[in-house]
Amino acid sequence: MAKSTGSKEAQAELYNYIDGCAPDKYIDLDEEKEIIEHAATLGIWAGQAEAMLNHRVRRNKWTRETDIVYSLRIMLEEATKDDGVIDKKEFDHILGYAVAMRMPRKAAIRCACAIVREAGWETKDEGLLKKRDWLAEYES
Repeated sequence: MAKSTGSKEAQAELYNYIDGCAPDKYIDLDEEKEIIEHAATLGIWAGQAEAMLNHRVRRNKWTRETDIVYSLRIMLEEATKDDGVIDKKEFDHILGYAVAMRMPRKAAIRCACAIVREAGWETKDEGLLKKRDWLAEYES
């Protein structure tokens, strides 16, 4: 089966659908998935739908969650390179970047915590007498 870019009408409908997903100028993972699924119903293959979504995002200066998550992963990895651990100040700075890029704070915290846990990176304990895991506090 050949990959299809869809008719001009199907493409216009997909662009309208994409526009309807971004009144907040932010496309989250669920919306991205819905856009790809909707494109399939219009006979547009996933690669074309991805290109159309990227075009609309860049043209309208919106933000995609996948782009921010990619940046978060790189920034968190860089934060571990100097001393092998991520401290709270570095983590907060990285969260601030995600929020400045229109990612909801709760989503930024959820994604950043998941990235740190999945990668197995260490966090720097806070407190002099009583050590506490500040990352666990973010996760709760």
